[in-house]
Amino acid sequence: MWFRRRRRRPPPPPPPCPLCGKSTVLAGRFCRACGWDADLAESPDAHLDGVDVPTGYGREEEEPAPTARGNFLLVAAVLALVSFLLALLAESGIAW
Repeated sequence: MWFRRRRRRPPPPPPPCPLCGKSTVLAGRFCRACGWDADLAESPDAHLDGVDVPTGYGREEEEPAPTARGNFLLVAAVLALVSFLLALLAESGIAW
């Protein structure tokens, strides 16, 4: 053959979203994952301009999530209570 067919290079991946970090930004203007919009992103609270947000709904006032240790202690206490009650039933001779 007197010519070679050129392979097209795949387009570069979209840039990551500056808000959530996923690479779903369309033409650098909008993120499909979190809804980030470059037109509204001039300031961090630009989407709240003109919106009356009541106080007490911020992240700093949220209760901390229960820890794994707290969950483990709760499960251990419930298992100990059930074991104790089963031992009492077995010793008293009540058929269950």
